[in-house]
Amino acid sequence: MADADVVLPVTGLIYVGAVDAAAPTSLSAPGVAWTSLGNTSADNLPEFGSDGGKTDTLGTWQNPAIRTSVTAAVEQVKFKLDEFTNAAFQLYYGQSSLTGAGAVVGRYDVNTVGHIEKALLIIVQDGTHYVGFHASKASIGRDDSIKLDETKLSELPLVANILQSPTKPLFSWIGAGLGPAV
Repeated sequence: MADADVVLPVTGLIYVGAVDAAAPTSLSAPGVAWTSLGNTSADNLPEFGSDGGKTDTLGTWQNPAIRTSVTAAVEQVKFKLDEFTNAAFQLYYGQSSLTGAGAVVGRYDVNTVGHIEKALLIIVQDGTHYVGFHASKASIGRDDSIKLDETKLSELPLVANILQSPTKPLFSWIGAGLGPAV
């Protein structure tokens, strides 16, 4: 047991980069390959989980538990952005650019809705202790409706479905006490 390995998620940042962007060597300064998504919800911190992976027991008359069946699971991270910016709307609606005929300054036009693929980096800071989550490839899009409430900050709810990169791990956790035992 090590008290230093206990994390209180006091603050954190969420970044995106090009698909297959390498994990940073420093979590306190991730580098130019990563773009911060700005302010994120303090009330609804990132949620790491999976969708699917349900196990069912199948049986017969003679044997009520003859085998199990497991549905495919997709690892995912859910988070909420508090800034209504071009970058946030691109992730929410899945559009990759605002250029072309009809683009107007001061307006975000939506012609299609879908997901956009990016690398994902989430850094949690507890004083001088950092823990990071890195996925080389994620399909990011809206998770829920935009709900407005005059007593709370507005949020864009997003989900990042973690995809397998052909050359990198599915995802990695990064921190000082992680990795091979020494």
